[in-house]
Amino acid sequence: MELSFSRKWILLLKHLQIIETLKNWYKFRRYFLSIYQGDADFFITECTKYFPNIYFHEHNRDTVGCILSKYPKRIIHYLSELNDKFIETQTSPYNRKDSLKRFYSICVFNIEASDEGSSGKKEKSKVKRRDSFDFTDKNGNICNVSCDLHLKLLKSDVGKISTDRRIYFHESIEHIASGKILVEHIGVHL
Repeated sequence: MELSFSRKWILLLKHLQIIETLKNWYKFRRYFLSIYQGDADFFITECTKYFPNIYFHEHNRDTVGCILSKYPKRIIHYLSELNDKFIETQTSPYNRKDSLKRFYSICVFNIEASDEGSSGKKEKSKVKRRDSFDFTDKNGNICNVSCDLHLKLLKSDVGKISTDRRIYFHESIEHIASGKILVEHIGVHL
């Protein structure tokens, strides 16, 4: 007897249907978002629901669309790792480079996370950096934040290599977005 498509689907995803905890609910919702990502606006709106430790800058609605169709599963995976594991890897006292190394050591990425200045090319001028964006703090003040940490999306969901896809973020600032990780840009290299 041939199983119907819906029956096969249910059997295939049975491990995702056990939702006993909030963590499992996030995993379930993220999985389906990686399959049914919609347009950039829908995608970022849904991400704000399923990644509670991340604040998504509105800029992402303009930038993620150019890579979303080829990277939805990869983006969801990287955001999941960032949301679920980054905070626990921060060193005490905090050291940015050591924290990134610890983060990379427990995550499944194709290439290490890094900061924009890791290659020695960090811009030193007083001109606003390409990876700097304005965020509003808890008092309503505009704060310019450089999100120079980034995850490199080396491979598309079908394995095609590209060296210019990134998720730029800042580890968090206590008085902005309740101290969440700030994701400023998902898209092509800045």
